[in-house]
Amino acid sequence: MKKLLLAILLCGPLAAWSAPSDQDEPVVTVTGTAHPGIQLPNRQHTMTPGDYYNYIRDYDLANGQTLSVFARGETIFASVDGAVRHELVASNANTFYARDGQLKMNINLQGENDASGTLYMVVPQQTLADGTVRAAHIARVSW
Repeated sequence: MKKLLLAILLCGPLAAWSAPSDQDEPVVTVTGTAHPGIQLPNRQHTMTPGDYYNYIRDYDLANGQTLSVFARGETIFASVDGAVRHELVASNANTFYARDGQLKMNINLQGENDASGTLYMVVPQQTLADGTVRAAHIARVSW
C-alpha cells in the first residue's frame, strides 16, 4: 500500500504535465539556397600541353563576354572578360572544369579558327538596382 501511495505521489505531477504542442511555439521559417557550384568529374582526363594547344584562344560568347583559355607552364586556365583566373582539369578531350567549381565548358573545335561550345558559370548573389536580391545561380552561355 505504501508503494502504491508513493507511486501515485511521484507520478501524479507527471500525468498533469504535457509536452508542448506545435501550436504553443511560434513557427520559424528559414529560407535560402545552398551556394551553387559545379561538381568536378570523378575521373580526370590527362592532357599534355600538345593535347590542349588547339583550345588555347579567345571565344566570343553569345552574351557579349569573352572566354579566354590560356596556359601558364603546363597548366591550362580560363577566365571570363579577364576576371578571375580558374585552373582547369579535363574530363574528356573537349570538356573542362574549373578546379574551384566555378566553370564548366564543352568546346567543339571546328577547324583551326572556329569553335562552338557551351560555358556554365556560377553567378554570385546580386542586389539589383530596385533592391531585389537575385540568388546565386549557374548561367549557361553558348558560342
